[in-house]
Amino acid sequence: MRRRLAAVVAAALAGVSGCAGSGVRPAAPVPPAAVSLTTLSAPSPYARCARGDRSVQRDAEVEAHLAVSPRDPRRLVAAWQQDRRTAGGAVGVTAAESTDGGSTWRAMAVPGGAPCGARGLTGASDPWVAIGPEGTAYLAALPFAARRAKRPTRAAVTVHRAPPAAGGAPPAWSAPAALTSGRAFDDKPAVTADPRRPGVAYVVWHRGARTLLSRTANAGGTWSQARVVKALPRTVGHVIHPLPGGRLLMTALAFGRRPAFVAVGSDDGGRTWGGRVAFGAPGPAVVDRERDRPVRAGAFPGVAVLPDGTVVAVWARARLRRSGLVRTVSRDGGRSWSRGRVVLRRPGQVFTPALAAAPDGTLGLSWTETARDRAADRALTTDVAFAASPDAGRTWRTRRLVGPFDLRRAPRAGSAYFLGDYIGLVAVRGGFGVLVAVAPPSARRGRSDVVFARVRAPARG
Repeated sequence: MRRRLAAVVAAALAGVSGCAGSGVRPAAPVPPAAVSLTTLSAPSPYARCARGDRSVQRDAEVEAHLAVSPRDPRRLVAAWQQDRRTAGGAVGVTAAESTDGGSTWRAMAVPGGAPCGARGLTGASDPWVAIGPEGTAYLAALPFAARRAKRPTRAAVTVHRAPPAAGGAPPAWSAPAALTSGRAFDDKPAVTADPRRPGVAYVVWHRGARTLLSRTANAGGTWSQARVVKALPRTVGHVIHPLPGGRLLMTALAFGRRPAFVAVGSDDGGRTWGGRVAFGAPGPAVVDRERDRPVRAGAFPGVAVLPDGTVVAVWARARLRRSGLVRTVSRDGGRSWSRGRVVLRRPGQVFTPALAAAPDGTLGLSWTETARDRAADRALTTDVAFAASPDAGRTWRTRRLVGPFDLRRAPRAGSAYFLGDYIGLVAVRGGFGVLVAVAPPSARRGRSDVVFARVRAPARG
């Protein structure tokens, strides 16, 4: 895959000292750049699929996700939607891998990543990746059936796996394992590999008002029959977070008259789940006020687990002016939560926050934000931002990662601007990695590109 590495934001360079004695003192080591950017997306590999579907936006990459190996922080796996459809979903999903912490990437072919009409399936959506401690990578996706330029009518949950290859060869994705039949409409799968239990991983999704869960204990060789999680009816956006000691915490967005972020816990490997606890509520939807057009973005929280088991959640409370990022904390495995408080205020509208914890306890937070809304703007100026916290999210240091770009030039989902319902964020050696879709002019091909930003974390003081 063609890679282009953009250099980047200013890094402080150590100067050369003057003469002393009989020679010149050698220059001090040059520190790495504060932020380095790499564009992962390339010309679509699925150009022959979905011809005649006028809802296809070629070279429109959205909804990127990212995973890091729990044993080797240099190994990263990325995935995203390729050729987004205005009618919903995409032509397929694509993936890439890095073995040097994100400096270079190679494309990973995904068998069946674009169904192209096989078995009546015409597209795919919702990529989600994870890596287990034994090295197996997982890619959950949602192949679907849709008539040309129409919304998907049925969808199946599938999982590809990439076991470690022998002899140093690069790992390769398997054919997809189907967890559901595809006769119903399943949605929003997320896969989690247990970082402390080799071969154990979970996939959770929803089918209408029901939450479903499947588990593997042999690194994706087989998956259990899907079972209903009765503690989470009428919820979406589920993610499982393994905690120290073996407890599992699942977070989701409960929909209905009063949407709320909710959490449930399991102490028996996901077989049973306790009662749900609400810990926050999503803010208003993001809009382009001048053109009266919505911005579609998942109203989900970013959740991270610190090394001591403390769980931190952050979500966006968007306003046309002066939005906020709200934080809450649980110190008892998600059974109770602190009152949500705004810890960062931003001048524009904020959406798609993601949160990750480094091994030393530093928190990384990334989000996309529009500039202060001005009716005279011809562009909906947008940036991707990042902040780091050394104290469980009480205080933050913020910087811009990518942008500015014009959100009005982004891909469309229906009539809404759309870059994805989530972004990717992981801790890497010396900092954090962010995977996000951006619009022109930050994107150079089509309506969007997927960009990896490596950001150096500030020193803990």
